[in-house]
Amino acid sequence: MAPYWAQKFGNPHSQGHRFGWEAREAVETARGQVADLIRADDEEIVFLSGATESCNLAIHGVAAAARDRRHVVTVATAAIVAILEASVDLVILAIKQRAARHG
Repeated sequence: MAPYWAQKFGNPHSQGHRFGWEAREAVETARGQVADLIRADDEEIVFLSGATESCNLAIHGVAAAARDRRHVVTVATAAIVAILEASVDLVILAIKQRAARHG
């Protein structure tokens, strides 16, 4: 994917030109490689733009999978801003982080 960070700037969602086609092909190739690596189906691999979007997708997935149960999400304080934008009913229990000493 490195050439697409510095040399090739096509949008994979723009399908009206060669740059978009090349970018889409590269994304689909990467999706297949990741799927093969973790033994998943290509359709199970989703590339997201950042932490907030990733947190929201994870929260919505948990909520959808457990519709009949109460949801509690426990997060480190720094991550609260990202999950507050999930637009689902949440009970948030912020935890104090403690450094674990080993050895």
